[in-house]
Amino acid sequence: MSRRSRRASVLARLVAALSITALALAPSVALADDAEIYDDAREVEIAQPFSLFAARSAPTGEWVEFKRSEGKLSVQTSEYYIAPNANSDGSVQVTVKTSQYHKPGTGGKVYWTSTKTLYDNGVQCAFIGENWDDVALEGETISQQVSFAVRGGGPHHITSTETDFRGTSGTSAGWDFTIDIPWRISASAGTGGSISPNGHSLVLQGSSKAYTIAASSGYRIKDVTVDGKSVGAKSSYTFENVRGDHSISASFQKVWTVKFVDQVTGEVISTQTIDDGSGAKEPSAPSHDGWRFDGWSEDFSNVKKDLTVIGRYTKLHAVTFKNWNGDTLKTETVTDGGKATAPSAPTRRGWTFTGWDKDFSRVTAPIVVTAQFSPIISVRVPTTLPCRIMADGTVVVPQDYAIENLSTVAVLASSIKTTGMPEDASYELKDGSTKVHGWGGSDQRGSELKIAAVSAKGLSVSVSKVSGTGEWRKLADSAAKSGTALDLCSISYSFEMAT
Repeated sequence: MSRRSRRASVLARLVAALSITALALAPSVALADDAEIYDDAREVEIAQPFSLFAARSAPTGEWVEFKRSEGKLSVQTSEYYIAPNANSDGSVQVTVKTSQYHKPGTGGKVYWTSTKTLYDNGVQCAFIGENWDDVALEGETISQQVSFAVRGGGPHHITSTETDFRGTSGTSAGWDFTIDIPWRISASAGTGGSISPNGHSLVLQGSSKAYTIAASSGYRIKDVTVDGKSVGAKSSYTFENVRGDHSISASFQKVWTVKFVDQVTGEVISTQTIDDGSGAKEPSAPSHDGWRFDGWSEDFSNVKKDLTVIGRYTKLHAVTFKNWNGDTLKTETVTDGGKATAPSAPTRRGWTFTGWDKDFSRVTAPIVVTAQFSPIISVRVPTTLPCRIMADGTVVVPQDYAIENLSTVAVLASSIKTTGMPEDASYELKDGSTKVHGWGGSDQRGSELKIAAVSAKGLSVSVSKVSGTGEWRKLADSAAKSGTALDLCSISYSFEMAT
């Protein structure tokens, strides 16, 4: 058998084997040469067959050669390229390219001889049409290239069928290879936060992929779902040993800050992050001596904005009412600027209640209010002082003249006045040897007359002789004739509490 016959026999067996695969994956169309090489003798050189294989765990972002064959005039290479990033719709962009390099010194020209229809797992995905103008001279390269999107990670069986457009009848193997498309992880975030990386990411089988979830200001992470199932409000999540497509999504909850502040000290009692429309938890209000808690400044049961809630307090003052002896009659707490209510007026023997020592109609500080009393001044003075005028004009005065202080305090004679004393008479009022008052044509003030509480003071009175022509002499003679005593004069006293 000639070399050409042996080569034809091998080709026939190869085509038969490959046609079964192609027919199982695509419409029944005869395979054709990738290129036709013409020289002056119009000789056709068929590229040597290339054994098939599947490329697993294909890298992204670089060209991967999956087929090479070499003939007398040219070298044919086939490559694919997987884009490193997914398309916006989640698909993966794949580019397939076949190149023919025309070896120098071989003569002739290299042209494309067939179109290609590409299939992804048996579904048509791309087409390379006729190109009559593309030609490679010695040392030059011509290429066929097409890009198409595939969906879903894992194995993708890429095949092709060829249709002649230059009339050749030679056949060779078309594209038939398997690539592992990286698995796709689709990440999304709702309003109020972010997930990084966002969108569709490509992950090689067996690799890991980490995600970071962050809430925007005014939001919190509400939930993270992985493949439709909640994994909780996580700030990060990692897919380990990826062997399939996945999805991850984050949802966020609008929140507000509610700050509770103590009005008295200005301190922050509590800071709470509250979901929109929810209610804050009321903290315990601090207690302060001298203050009364009156509630909160804002309603926080349905929070729709950031709130600063002030704990309202009213300043209080203690008003203590005391008796004259220090006994507490009443203690009352009143608000700042408020009015206290006095107790019933206390009583004190020998004294008259005259009111309170402080104003409590507008209280602005703690005060002690003391009951005020005035003593009841009661002094008993003899109403008459029986005196006798003797024939020689001598006036005889009783020796038991006394003034009795009935008051509970010592008293002092604030004034002593005489009425009806003749100008020619005189008298002296003595406390022992001390002159306290006298008359000599007018009242004559002596030393003070002081009488202890609830006690008596004996005084001595001495009156001058009465003349035979004086007023008192005339009154004495008239009384003697009538037998009736007459008032010759009067001494009046005014007493006050001694200090």
